[in-house]
Amino acid sequence: MELQEQLSWKARFREVAESLGFIKVGFTGAQPLLDLTQYLKGTEKEGCFTPFVEADITLRTDPQAVWAACKTVVVLAYPLPLTSKSQPNEGVLARSSVGEDYHHVLHSRLDKLLQKLREINWPSEQIQLQVDTGPLNERGFALRSGLGWAGRNQQLIVPGVGSFVALALVFLDQELPPDEPMDNLCGTCQKCIQSCPAQVLGKEHFVATQCLSFLTQSKERLSDGQAKSLGQRLFGCDTCQEACPHNQGFLRREEEAQNKVQRQSYNRTEGVSYSDEATCLRRGADLYEVLNLTKAQFNERFRWTAAGWRGKGILQRNAYRIMENLQDERRIAWLNENKDNQTLPLVLRQELMGKNKDR
Repeated sequence: MELQEQLSWKARFREVAESLGFIKVGFTGAQPLLDLTQYLKGTEKEGCFTPFVEADITLRTDPQAVWAACKTVVVLAYPLPLTSKSQPNEGVLARSSVGEDYHHVLHSRLDKLLQKLREINWPSEQIQLQVDTGPLNERGFALRSGLGWAGRNQQLIVPGVGSFVALALVFLDQELPPDEPMDNLCGTCQKCIQSCPAQVLGKEHFVATQCLSFLTQSKERLSDGQAKSLGQRLFGCDTCQEACPHNQGFLRREEEAQNKVQRQSYNRTEGVSYSDEATCLRRGADLYEVLNLTKAQFNERFRWTAAGWRGKGILQRNAYRIMENLQDERRIAWLNENKDNQTLPLVLRQELMGKNKDR
């Protein structure tokens, strides 16, 4: 395929992707991410990996180790939904865990992308996809494809958009001209580092297991210090991103949208659009309601969101600990009623048993 034809197909791919709501598209080759490989070897020695990522560094950095036919990696950014502020005594969900699970949203968009590519007679039928749960490091390929730059908070920052995006990868068995990486525009800014409640940013290696976002998902028992550091975080943490100057436009749009519409519930049957700026998805959750969720209620309210992937017990454990932080007296009556309840999720029972031993 001649260069001019490659450029034409590349432009058509980008046009199709943008028509489906992807706000930035970048192209890069299938060569391994050598710089990231060296960095990950260092973090591996320091024990910085979480159990949520692929342990094999080669599979995280080399597309052809995952799919031998790969010649081009396309990286796509999709906007996270606008959300409403939580109430003072509610648990707070990170934006990536609000609304329909972004994995489902992106897979749906990618299915439509493949359909549209077939309609324009895309010159290859061999295309592979990845959304978050695959082995390859999305951010590494996003950086090399010029999608954005790496903030000091470990987030990809997309120019003019910020870091509140979800990423998807498309692997092609044809060569298309790569895009150039961007310059890092953080300058001397340290706002994300200064805002981090766990003080894990700005170090040589990022210890992901100390990040509050990880702690809200961990099934290990939380120490009292860790639980206190959660504040009101029910699932995930957006603090460093909220401090970033490049996200202030997104936060202003949220505030404007909140002034226009009423707060929406989690119920997907209400037809709330994932990225519709005329709606704001609710980030706050009543902690006592979360603590008392039945399996059916959990499935209706959380199972279809990214906050539901770790199960009901994690959210209930976090809700109980947040109620302690807020000195919410409703937890005392709940504990008296449930201290011998063997039907509680294991992660919640372990937390309560551990606290009893500490007394």
